[in-house]
Amino acid sequence: TKTGSNEVTQWNNKEGTTSRDLLQASTGDAPTWTSANQNGLNTLNFTGNSFMNSATTLAAETAPITAFFACKIPASPSGTQFIMSNKSAGAGGTVYHPLYTETDSTIRLSNTTGGTIVVNDNSLMGSFVYCTSVSNGTSGFMRLNGALEATTPSAPIGTSGEFVGMSVGYYADVAIRWWNELIGEIIIYNKLLSATEITTIETYLADKWIP
Repeated sequence: TKTGSNEVTQWNNKEGTTSRDLLQASTGDAPTWTSANQNGLNTLNFTGNSFMNSATTLAAETAPITAFFACKIPASPSGTQFIMSNKSAGAGGTVYHPLYTETDSTIRLSNTTGGTIVVNDNSLMGSFVYCTSVSNGTSGFMRLNGALEATTPSAPIGTSGEFVGMSVGYYADVAIRWWNELIGEIIIYNKLLSATEITTIETYLADKWIP
């Protein structure tokens, strides 16, 4: 749903559960719809302080999550930039970050208990990519453009029992950490997928989004 000025106030969940739709009631904080700017397809441009929220519950602590993103990696991050996080960690909760970038041009998967996977591949900065981010509750791995990039976290990577919602475009508890780039598609499963299933979805994203 977009306004006459192309601010997107609702991004519908194609699975059909309306409670999982992403919403932004304030047009001043909404991402901008951009026409045919990535392989002939429309994307959402998250700039400034734009973000969207969903009240959906994705997983309990130690539960698995498989997340896929078709997005543009920020070229020169001026700070830590998060594509998604759980909306509120709550008391003792763990904040889960399936994809974010740092000022050292690394791409990361982590949570606030200290588990972090770091991808050192500067060639991807500023590029539109498809990313697979997997956590099985205790460990995880990341794939970029169909290639396994990193598998060894510095501490367990799990989600949280406080995962009662999610934000796209920033880290909800630190409002200065905006994504500030394009997002084309997000696919999330609250389970681990097989290697064949992951490859099938990555092939779909590559064929759709990458020229």
